[in-house]
Parts: sequence; structure tokens; C-alpha cells
Amino acid sequence: MGYSRNLDAEIFRNPPAEYRSMPFWAWNGYLKKEDLLRQIDDFQKMGYGGFYMHSRVGLADEYLGETFMECVRVCCDYAEEKGMHASLYDEDKWPSGYGGGRVTKEHPEYALKYLLFSSVKYEDGPYRREKHTSGRLTEDGELCMVAAYRVELAGRKWVSYRRVEKEDAQANYFAYVVSTGPLAWFDNERYTDVLSPEAVDAFIACTHERYRDVLGERLQKRSFRIFSDEPQFSRVETLSSPESEAGIPFTPGFDEKFSEKYGKTLADCLPEIFFEAADGSSGAARYHYMDMLSEQFAQSYLERISLWCSANGMLTTGHLMMEDDLAGQAKCSGEVMRAYRGFDIPGVDVLADWCHHNALKQVQSVAHQRGKSGVMCECYGVTNWDFDFRGHKRQGDWLAALGVNARVPHLSWAQMGGEAKRDYPATLDGRSPWFEKYTVIENHLARVAAAMDCGRPVVRVGVIHPIESYWLLNSGDKDNSEKCSGLERRFRELTEWLLFGLMDFDFVAESSLPEIGSAEDGRLCVGAMHYDVIVVPPLYTIRQTTLDMLNAFAAQGGRVIFMGNVPGCVDGRSVPGGARLPKCVHIGFECDCLLENLDGVREIDIRRADNGERVDEVIYQLREAEGERYLFVAHGWPKGHGTKLNYCHLRMTIPGKWRVICCDTETGEMHEVYAAQESGKTEYLFEFKEHDSLLLKLIPGETIVRKCEEKKGACRMYRLPAFCDVQLHEANVLLLDMPRWRLDGGKWHEKTYILTADDEIRRTLNLPMRTESALQPWLQKAEPGERHSVVLQYDISSEYTVEDARLALEGSDYARIFFNGREVGEKVGCYLDSAIECVSLGRIEAGHNILSVEYNFDRRVNLESMYILGDFGVRALGDKATITAPVKTIAFGDAAEQNLAFYGGSITYQCRCMTKESGRAALQVADYSAPVLGVRVDGGEEILIYAFPYKAQLGYLSAGEHEIAITAYGNRVNTFGALHNWNMQESVWGPYSWRSGGVYYGDAYRLRSFGVTCPPVLIVEED
Repeated sequence: MGYSRNLDAEIFRNPPAEYRSMPFWAWNGYLKKEDLLRQIDDFQKMGYGGFYMHSRVGLADEYLGETFMECVRVCCDYAEEKGMHASLYDEDKWPSGYGGGRVTKEHPEYALKYLLFSSVKYEDGPYRREKHTSGRLTEDGELCMVAAYRVELAGRKWVSYRRVEKEDAQANYFAYVVSTGPLAWFDNERYTDVLSPEAVDAFIACTHERYRDVLGERLQKRSFRIFSDEPQFSRVETLSSPESEAGIPFTPGFDEKFSEKYGKTLADCLPEIFFEAADGSSGAARYHYMDMLSEQFAQSYLERISLWCSANGMLTTGHLMMEDDLAGQAKCSGEVMRAYRGFDIPGVDVLADWCHHNALKQVQSVAHQRGKSGVMCECYGVTNWDFDFRGHKRQGDWLAALGVNARVPHLSWAQMGGEAKRDYPATLDGRSPWFEKYTVIENHLARVAAAMDCGRPVVRVGVIHPIESYWLLNSGDKDNSEKCSGLERRFRELTEWLLFGLMDFDFVAESSLPEIGSAEDGRLCVGAMHYDVIVVPPLYTIRQTTLDMLNAFAAQGGRVIFMGNVPGCVDGRSVPGGARLPKCVHIGFECDCLLENLDGVREIDIRRADNGERVDEVIYQLREAEGERYLFVAHGWPKGHGTKLNYCHLRMTIPGKWRVICCDTETGEMHEVYAAQESGKTEYLFEFKEHDSLLLKLIPGETIVRKCEEKKGACRMYRLPAFCDVQLHEANVLLLDMPRWRLDGGKWHEKTYILTADDEIRRTLNLPMRTESALQPWLQKAEPGERHSVVLQYDISSEYTVEDARLALEGSDYARIFFNGREVGEKVGCYLDSAIECVSLGRIEAGHNILSVEYNFDRRVNLESMYILGDFGVRALGDKATITAPVKTIAFGDAAEQNLAFYGGSITYQCRCMTKESGRAALQVADYSAPVLGVRVDGGEEILIYAFPYKAQLGYLSAGEHEIAITAYGNRVNTFGALHNWNMQESVWGPYSWRSGGVYYGDAYRLRSFGVTCPPVLIVEED
């Protein structure tokens, strides 16, 4: 990337791999070269430009072992043959840093550490805190007392304190260094101390150097990206009460560095980090600790790895833990903008279909200021099987408007065995029936990325980031907690005011100004960016270096806007009367007033054509290259956020005279459009619909296109018949997931959800639970005498005799299968994945049938749902499912309710329609539930429907009868989804969604709607 010139027409028409998505490719079972190479072919068919080889839950071959690394070599070479980019991932699962357990296995002293502050006196030794944080870390481990204190409190505030001897009877608070213990998630080892340079060197030695040794000269021929995922230190915690306990990150040598910088050790002032002062003085020690912690993390982990990678032919990318808000980054990384400087391509993740604008603005700002080649984003994660092309496009669009040009779709599975199939679906690969149609999304987003890689960003407003004020206040004190909540709210509101007020901006990290900031010619320069206006939001502390730079900037004629309260502290220390502000405009924290004060630097304005109101739902990115500009406009929220901009005419106003070139991201073509030019401004009128985005090239000069009115003839509508023939693209499916079961010949248990039965069996046998946090298969071994008999039995009710039925199941090598008392076992291929093998059942008789499967069970065996496949229908009602006659005709409506209950493949509606006139025709579908629709008329080329107004332009049709085929591409949600989870508000679909339990669990099946749910209309415009 880093394309600095104007947009090349051929690159826009056919974007190369560098502008295309590279999904996380979950290596999550036994690795088979032939399967991996076939999947790479599928990735290319989808329009992807490469992939990240990512060890995840279920990996059965040793991580970084010979088989694993041979597959890495083979996939890298095959990707190069195909013109794709193979990239690496630096860990066995996540968070990055422990090297698949190798770091602390070889060096136990490199385990993650923290300082525990407690009113309880513990003996040195094992410590169980009985508290588990998000992010996989543990607080349990080995503790050692390092300090004791006598603290006098008034409520929750300290009046006085002093450090005392550890055995002093007056001591009422104690500090311990805790070295955290092993977890199965970390491959039965400990997470690494990411604040320790020596520990990080050990991580590099066992991971990055292993890749270097295996890939050799390949690293010199092309740049490999290596992904670092959510590295983090131990949580920064606060006391919930004076009697509670809390921890803060720590590493050997930190105390000495703190003493060198501030003249006292961290241990000497530790109570000031956890308590506010009764005299109202500031929490300077807390502020200083957080500043040093943030720098230690950035230098010891991210920059250290980046330096090694730079010297060895790798580019670093990745993201941090909890980047979205102030509280999250303070807990896990201190300050994300400081940490991002260590990535070549810094990034974020976007889970579900949520919008975290601040997360994107932070990373985009760092990329702008430090001249990074792009912004990475993990996208589409945890959205479930039924997240459709509409969602993919709309999320991709708003990410692109906020600078993302390196997309990492989350995720594509190498296989589907066991827990792997619940690893945050859907799997974005050849197992999804729509995969070959995905090029329509990839081509669009790749063209946007190519255009947004031109030149440099046009951003004239900088905003001082408020994280350091959050550090100062983050003590757990009630008053301060309310102030922290206010900081969070204003942090979010200010970003939304500016973005949706169409006033693009960058955040400015105060920590970056001494390094890359300066005032030059009336502009505040931060690295590669030059700002005309600096906005200072309400802060509680500000750096003296920031004030000095703002003073110099204002003295040169730069504009400074202070909002709300004046900071009461400078560098974390209280200042009588507050900070002395530079020459500035001082306003309240109010949207309209801010935008009015920024109007002089406005680059674009977009208003409704009907009433002149500014649109408040779109965002944009503007670039400039060799005097020309590139403007991308997109919806700034996902659907369902209360947006009202579904379809309207908008008027864009741009200062200056510009020729407007519309860059069509669907076709790759460019054409000039009419734009009015008056009073030194250019106005462009355009339609903007629910899933639209707009990419324009702006060339200085007079418009050369005349305004013309489109003439339309009379239209006639033909509604397609309510019923039509239907073609299934795959065998139908009967889901089996509620068996009776027994263990070792014991009593029969009544019908139980299969994963619940698996849990109960493992508890009974005292075996590890099979959740996503379980030990990786490559480390598991069955214990002697662990084999047991588990029998699963299913009742199968059928209204129809089925010939040549197949049973799809996992672990067939461990099982004996009996159907109606007859043992079966002839293998007849696989169902979607090599982990789900098929055996022949033969005939299913009309009436009652019994399937029994006896497993030779140990900890490695996966008890999973089974699937009967064949030519039949399936009706599901409540918790009962019945086989019916095959589905040959269907009505427009929910196909799942028409004997396709568990079907996950595609279906094609085959219709006929008689037209009385000739003319241009379009087929419109008012409503559907499918990833994407495909329309063919009279056997012609397929036209996709995936965006409002859901209309396929069919070209010219002559009068007469026409065959219309409408394909609803499948999504697998009713086959592999969490069908017993009845939480209608669930938006994060991960492994625990399938083990919902409690009030949200139901034996009845919660099926999702599928198909063309409203009769389509054929519209013919007469000649």
C-alpha cells in the first residue's frame, strides 16, 4: 500500500491483492495440505487477497511443530503462485505473547505479574483470588509481600500514610508481587510479562525466529505481515471499598525506573494510587504511574517486536485489548495511541455489528500522523451465520470512511470438528453457500481502498485526547467515578458531533507532541499532519508541553478552542486557579457552537435536498493527490441504530470549483457527472439509499457536463405467482441434537440437548469440560483406563419412506452405529467438512425409526449434533421434528416453515411470468431473508440483489412469457446455529451462545426465517 499518486483507472477496475481482504484462517484441527490448498482456491474465488494463518481452538497438530510449519511453507508458496499474500499470526489462539506456552515453560520467571494492594495480610506462597477477568487472564498465582503501610483514612480518602516494616503490628495495608499461574487457555502455562524486555525477547525467540528459520529467503523476497492479537498487561484495577483488594501491573525494574524519574519509588507512594487525598490534592502518583506504564508497554512489547520484524522482512499488524473507550484502554494498555506507534499497520477489531467510532478515530489518527501504510480492522466477527451481504457492505463502508484499508474478516475455519464449529461463526469460506458471490462485496471494498490509498488525508482539525485525565481520576472514588463517566460520555459525544457534523478530525495524543509535534506557519504539526484548529475538550489535567505548544501555535495565528471546564491540573499536579490557557476561544460543551466555530475549515457539507437540513447520519474520508481529491461518503451507523436515511436526495456542497467524477465501485468504471458551480462553490445533487456509499474524484476546474433530465416511460407491474417450483441445491437435513443417553451401561437419561449431555458425562467422569477455553487437542492425551461407553439414541419420526439416506456425524472411528437394530457404517463421503463424515443409513421407513450410536468415549471424543441427509422434507414444531415428503413447490414466505426447517443450502424459485409489452425490465423483491439473492431471466446472466431497493435490472425484455429463476443463497444458521438459545437480544454469537442455559434455554427450536419472504414484482417500462 502507500499509493501516493492519483488513482490509476486499471487499478480501480481490477484492484490487486494488496487492497483486498485477508481473513483470519482458523487452523483448528488436524492440518491436511490438500484441504488447505483447496481452501486457498476458495479464498481467491471469494475475491480475497490473502489470509492470516491463525492457530485457534481445536488445533490438533503441535503449534509451531514440524507438521504445522510444513503447512505454513506450503501455503505461503501456493499463495505466491496465485498472486495472493500469505501472512502470519504470532500465537496459539490469543492474547499474543506466550508463544504457545513455550516462554514461561522455559522461563517461569517471565510469568505475568502484578502488584496486589490489600488490607489482608497473607503468607508468601500460593494465592487464589477467586476472580477472573475478561481477556483470559488470571489473578491466581504465587505472591510475595514487598511492602506494608499504616494508612489513616477518612471514609475512602487518605489523611496520612507511611511505609512500615512488614511485621509492624500497626500495618493495615500490604503490597504483594503476584506472579500469575498457569491456565489451560495458555496451553497449561502462564501468560507472559509483556512489560519485561527479556520476556518479550524470549517470545520473539520461540515464535518470530521460528518463522524466520522456516521461511528463510521467502522473507527477503516479499514482506510478510505478522499479526499480534490483544497483547495486554494485568488489569489496572481500583478498590471497590477500603476493605477490598486490587491489583496493578508490575514488572521487575519498574520501581527503579519510577524512582529515577520521580524521585521516589512506586512502593513509597502506592496508597496514593488507590486512594484519593482527603485534602483534595490531585492523584499525581497515579497519573505518573499510568504514564510510565503506558510507555513501558509500548517500548517493551510493541516497539521491540516491531524493530525485530523490520530487520527480518516482516510487517507488524494487530490490535490491542479493549480499545473502544477510556476505561478499557486504561485497564489493558494505558494509552492505545501511544502503543499503536509500534505497529506498521495498526488496527482494531469490530465485534458484532457495533460501531465504535472512537476506536477507529484513534487508530486512524496515529496512521495519519506517523505515516503508516494503512489501518487494519478485524471485521464481521461474532455476527452469526445469518449476517448478510447488506451487513457486510454497510460495515465495510463505515470502516473505510474511517480509514480502514486492510480488512481482516473474522473468520474462516480450516475445519468444523467439535468446538471449532462454534468459534464465532459464520465461517467465511467455501462452506457458506454464497461464497462465490462474495466478489461483489470484495470488489467494491477493494476499489474504495485503492482510491483511499491515494495521496494524503485532508484533515484540518485536531482534538486533544482525554485519556490522561482519565488516568488522574481512575481511583474508584465515587466522585471521581462520576467524573470518569462524564469523560467517557463527552469522549463519545464529541466524536459523534464532529463526524456526523461532517467535520473530520484527528485525535492528538499529548504524549506524542514532545516527539513529533511543532508549531509552524500558523499550523500545529503532528508528524505528517498539519492542523488549522485544535479543539481541547473538557479535561482535568493537561501537560505543560501541550500548553507550551498551543501557546506557540496561537501566537502564530492558529485557532485553539477550549470546551467546558479549564483543567485544574498540569502534568497531574494541582495548579491554583487551574491551567493558564493560551489565546483561545472558550466555549461550552455544546455541539452547534462547536460546529459554528469550525465552519471556516469545513471541506464538505451534505444536506437534504427537500428541506436543507444537514444530514447527521453519514461520515466521510477526503484525500488529496497532485491537486485532485478523492471523497468517500458512507452511512456511519449499522442498520437498526434508529437511522432514518433510507432513501432521499442529498445536496453536497464543496468549496471551490471542481469537476465531479463518479467512481462506480460496483463496475469499476468512472464517469463525469453534472455539478452546479456558483459563488465559488460546487454543488452535487445525488440519491442516497439505505446501503449506498459514494466515491467521487474531484478535479479542479469548470464542469464540462450539462444537466439533463432522465425520461421514463410508463411502467407496468407483474406480481409473480404465490407458488412456484423450487430446486434445492443440496440434500435436505434433519438435525439430531436431543438424544436419550446412558453412560457405561447405566440408566437411560431422558432427551437432553447434546452439549448438555456432553457436559454431564464429563462432570461424572471428572474429565475436562469441552468449552472454548479447554486445553488444545495437540496437548491432550487420554489417561490409562479412561475409555467409557456412551450410547446416544434418537427417535426419528417419518411420514415418508426415504431411500438412500445418509447420517453425518463426527468421530465415526470411535463409534458403532445401529439403525432400526441393524449395524451400519459404510462411509460415503463427508458433509461440508472432512470432520463430519457420512455413513449410509439406507432406507428410512415411514413411521417410527431408532438410531443408536455407541461411542468408545474419552476426553478427546466430541459428542456433537448429527444430521440425516437425503431427499425429503422436515417439519419442526416446538421440540419435535418430522420427516415429510420432499419439497417440490414452495410459496413466497418463510421457507423454514415449509418443510425446510434445518436446511442451510441455497434454493432456487422457478417462476414464469407473461408480459404484455416490451421494454426495460427490473425484478424487485420487497423483503427477503438470505445473504444475497441471484436472479436469472430466460437462463441469462445472474444478477445479484443485496441492497435497497432490492431491484435487479434485467435489461430489455420482449413481450411474452419469461422464465424467472430467483436463488436465495443459504447461510447454515438453521443447521449449525444456536437453535435452543431464545435470547432475542443476543448480538455476540460465540461458543457460549450454544450453552445458553437458564431462562434463555429452550428445548424448542428457534428457527430463523429464510428465503424470499414477499412475492417479487416484475416491472416493465414501456418503450
